[in-house]
Amino acid sequence: MDISPEQKTRIQQKLKDHDPSALDDIWSHYGKALYRFLVSRLCSPTEADDVMQELFIKIADRRRAVSTAKNLNAYLFRMARNEAVTHIRKHRKRQEVPLPEFGLYTKDTNEEVDTARIEQALGKINDEQREVVMLKFFESLTFEQIADALSISPNTAASRYRYGMEKLKQYFDRTGYR
Repeated sequence: MDISPEQKTRIQQKLKDHDPSALDDIWSHYGKALYRFLVSRLCSPTEADDVMQELFIKIADRRRAVSTAKNLNAYLFRMARNEAVTHIRKHRKRQEVPLPEFGLYTKDTNEEVDTARIEQALGKINDEQREVVMLKFFESLTFEQIADALSISPNTAASRYRYGMEKLKQYFDRTGYR
């Protein structure tokens, strides 16, 4: 999801100009990352598909706000998180949902990593920590960007990441995964 500042500016200008191709640009630059994030948050590829549709409708409806966002990455992930939370509140009873198998890909090569083990491990940490780990590790957001996206402080983002990574390390140590 490496996108240059010029590309972000171009997308935001297209949004200001009501150019529909802005949504295509957002999809091509952010679509996979937003989808991965939603699947990790919702634990369901099917629900993530539904929320992605709702998210892009919101982006189109709120193009003025998106076009003036100081940090486009964080703003889009915050919108995705808010849509996921709304979806959960509307459609789920309080229950623990296991993390499903979904394709995790390395940032640079798009090669699938050992998903079964990683997904099992991610299922062992709480939602708040999993959100931060996914955004930091898989999407390469800074703690400041994560804080903006999740409406928390950068210190909270850093500690959730640290605790989540500690739990993942403990899990991998116990299971002998290296």
